[in-house]
Amino acid sequence: MERGPEGYRFQYKIMLYILFYIPTLIFARWVRWKKLRSVSELEYYAWFYDKYSEFVMQVRKGAARWPALEAVYNWCPSKKGIWGILENFWMNVRSAQALRNRKQIVVKLIREAVLEKIRTDGEARILSLACGSAQSVFEAIEGIDENVSVLAIDVDETAIEYSKKLAVKYGIKNIEWRKGNLVRPGSTAKDFEPNIVEIVGLFDYLKDSMIVRLIHSIEAMSTRGAVLVSAHIHPNSEMYFLADIADWDMIYRPLPEFKRIIREGGIEEAKFYTEPHGIFSIVRGVIS
Repeated sequence: MERGPEGYRFQYKIMLYILFYIPTLIFARWVRWKKLRSVSELEYYAWFYDKYSEFVMQVRKGAARWPALEAVYNWCPSKKGIWGILENFWMNVRSAQALRNRKQIVVKLIREAVLEKIRTDGEARILSLACGSAQSVFEAIEGIDENVSVLAIDVDETAIEYSKKLAVKYGIKNIEWRKGNLVRPGSTAKDFEPNIVEIVGLFDYLKDSMIVRLIHSIEAMSTRGAVLVSAHIHPNSEMYFLADIADWDMIYRPLPEFKRIIREGGIEEAKFYTEPHGIFSIVRGVIS
């Protein structure tokens, strides 16, 4: 297991969050108890958590969707004083740091795959499934103006509209967006024949068998030797916080389980990278 490609400055601030782990856990369980009693939303934790910061509120309101990722990826301090301290605390919890670390690895792996496919195939054809904003893909191909095409698929129309605006910002031109089924993408993408497939985030919400079936369906529509870049979340000390406070539920799997699923999907030459917090692992493999 590798700790991630070299050349990046990963975020790894842990001391403050170790010190505040017990209070944060107690707070999360208190919020859960209040929810079970059907207390009005925000009344029980707004002042402690998200009422003072648009970024923090966006994470909770957009949990499991592109707005939360956009807030974490692009956060910059927006408050001063005590509210600034609180915003900084919540936007730098280990899970948020790990998300930003994951993005760095994904961007690097996609860019390497793009340059490789341009060299070997003459072009890179990227399928971004459950694309969200597709920010990682855009950062990976920024500045590569020729021989790259992207098909971005999502079920969320708001994600597609936001992604279109972001593409303009990054100068991405050869891209098409389609709204379609994420676990049965064949009818939406069968004419594209990608040689790079990016699926980052979706596996965190699917059962094992669904992931395996999805990989096989991707294999049927991809060129032989296509590269898969994907990721998964592991059990960690903040998963209760994410579920109880941020309303962000996921399926957590240890790395050996993730490796087994990737193997069952028929992915070859799989190489796994784990970011420094050990919360996310990213895989780069070949679709057989």
